[in-house]
Amino acid sequence: MAEMIEVHTNVEGEDRAVDLAHDLLSTGLAVSIDLAPVAGSGSEGGGMWKISVLTTGDLLADVEEQFGRAHGGAVPSVLTFPGAG
Repeated sequence: MAEMIEVHTNVEGEDRAVDLAHDLLSTGLAVSIDLAPVAGSGSEGGGMWKISVLTTGDLLADVEEQFGRAHGGAVPSVLTFPGAG
């Protein structure tokens, strides 16, 4: 069984966060995703949104690629932790 990992990044705007979550789930790159607004980062629906993704280590590069697309091609800051499971 592949090692589960938890990957985090932030994106600008709720719509972009929801779209990214949908893309990751529909392509099978994530088994679970949590979205949350980043406190103090802007108005409701806008501002930064934290995305927490549960995936496998062998899919990390693909997840990071999707994160980059959500950031307009820029390489985002990504945190990775061993996942539970």
